[in-house]
Amino acid sequence: MLDYKDARDKFIDSEFKQIGFNLQVARNEAIIFSTKKAWADMYTINIENIKAITRDAKVYTEVMGVLHDLVDDLLKECNGKSAIEFDEIHRKFCDQFIGIMTEKLGYDFSGYFGKAQKFINMALKYLSCFECLDAGMFKFCHMPLDVYTLHWIYQVTGVFINGWSKVGPDVYYQIQRDIRKTIPEDMTLLQYEFIIWEKEKQAMVDCDKLTIDKYNELKRI
Repeated sequence: MLDYKDARDKFIDSEFKQIGFNLQVARNEAIIFSTKKAWADMYTINIENIKAITRDAKVYTEVMGVLHDLVDDLLKECNGKSAIEFDEIHRKFCDQFIGIMTEKLGYDFSGYFGKAQKFINMALKYLSCFECLDAGMFKFCHMPLDVYTLHWIYQVTGVFINGWSKVGPDVYYQIQRDIRKTIPEDMTLLQYEFIIWEKEKQAMVDCDKLTIDKYNELKRI
C-alpha cells in the first residue's frame, strides 16, 4: 500500500510543483495560496451566486481577503489542541464560513455545511505542506470529505453519504470520530487522508479506464 510520504509527495507534485509554486514561502503567502486553492475545491457553479463571486475580480478579491483572515485565525487557534477541542474549533470556523457566505451570497448558506467543511479542511491540508508551518499544528485535523474519501468511509464504516456538499454537522462529526478509530495509531486523520485520497483517485481512474476500454471493445463488435 502507498505510504504517507509517497502519497504526500504525489499531492505536492500535482498541486504545487506542476504550477511552479514554492513551498518555502512565508506564512502569509502560504495562507493566501491555501485560501484560494480551498475556495476552488469548494466552488461549484450550480450554487446560486458563487459563480458571480468568482467571475467578478473586485468581489472575489474582497471575499478572499475575508477568508484569508478566517484561515489565519483558524491556524492560530488549532495549534496544540486535543481532538475534542479541535472539533469544537472546527465547528466554530465552519459556522463563521457559513456566515460569511450567507452575507456575500445574499441568502442562507446554512444548508451547505459540507461546503464549509471542504473549505476549512482543504485549507488546512494545503497549509500542512508548507515548510514554514510546524507539522504539530495539524495533529488533530480532519479528513476532508469528498467523493474519494466518502467511498472509503462507506467501505470501512458502512455509512453511505450521498454527496459531500450538503452533509450535516451531526453526521459529519460522527464520521470523523468513527474513522479516528479505524486508522493506524501512529497516523493522524489528515496524514491518512493523503493515502486514501490518492488510492481512491487511482482506483476511480482505473475503473473509468476499464469502462472506456469495454465501450471501445463493444463498438468494434
